Amino acid sequence: QIQEKCSKESYPFKVVSGEGMNNYPLICFNGKTIVSKELKENKIGRGLNVVVLEHDTYKVKLNENYDTFTDDAHLFRMLKSNTNDGDIVIMASYDEMVNALREITVKLMELFGSQMFGNVKFRDSYVMIGQRGVS
Repeated sequence: QIQEKCSKESYPFKVVSGEGMNNYPLICFNGKTIVSKELKENKIGRGLNVVVLEHDTYKVKLNENYDTFTDDAHLFRMLKSNTNDGDIVIMASYDEMVNALREITVKLMELFGSQMFGNVKFRDSYVMIGQRGVS
């Protein structure tokens, strides 16, 4: 959990990718741990661990794992259909995430401000905080 106090216009966050098979990803936002091995409702898995925050309330809209080692279709559909302009997307990789990424998903990530998503290689660590509609 993050202890820092921030002004009304800023929010503390911490995003850590997983490493190998034993170090798990961590996502904390505004004093709340959302993704952690220590949580009772642990949703960590291989691929991308994704949190979507509503753009106006900063409440967690979605907290899911997408196994992009085997298929990226679920991630693609969620990003395209279940996010709105301004929504914040936080991602942390675990184990392997690029094996099944298609070019269409890489291009879609540009809508969230990603410049590096297509450069991730096999078993690289990756974290991102993006916002839909950011060029």
